[in-house]
Amino acid sequence: MLVRTLTLIILFVNAQEALSQVDAPSEKILAAQAHTPVEVVEAALSLASLTPKDTLFDMGSGDGRVVFAAARRGAHATGFDIDKKLIEDARRNAASLHLEHLADFEVKDFLDADVSSATVIFAYLSRSGMEKIRQQIVPKLRSGTRLVSVTFDLPGWMPTKTELVKDAKGVRYVIYLWTIK
Repeated sequence: MLVRTLTLIILFVNAQEALSQVDAPSEKILAAQAHTPVEVVEAALSLASLTPKDTLFDMGSGDGRVVFAAARRGAHATGFDIDKKLIEDARRNAASLHLEHLADFEVKDFLDADVSSATVIFAYLSRSGMEKIRQQIVPKLRSGTRLVSVTFDLPGWMPTKTELVKDAKGVRYVIYLWTIK
């Protein structure tokens, strides 16, 4: 029990270390402008057991790296972001990578997105962003949908699985997975 408690404390400290690498979000900001390291993206998609049969939604897709990684695995993936320039760039990159048949991007607040067709939701959000996911997105998800997040958990929910991942710089990230019941 002591070892598990110490492990959880270490995971929390390391998660905070990872967040210190980006601008600290306020309670009103749902996502920090942070690029998810490739190692973390791949580990998150593996933890979610993403397959070509899946439909993934990235809540705050930024430059599109999660959507592209999912599309490379054969899954249909859509990224939502409120930054029009990021979405335009991601669309151009999808075309240059020949992934436009699997990768889509929408200029939209993810809280307004129709998530009913999702089988996997990816989120790298602030604590307040994860609270919004719990309140507004989770109730719309079908049973069996997997939700994977980086650094922050869903308040009040026990994850199905967790994994600790180091990026190329040695920064540790906690990845959480929940399966909606």
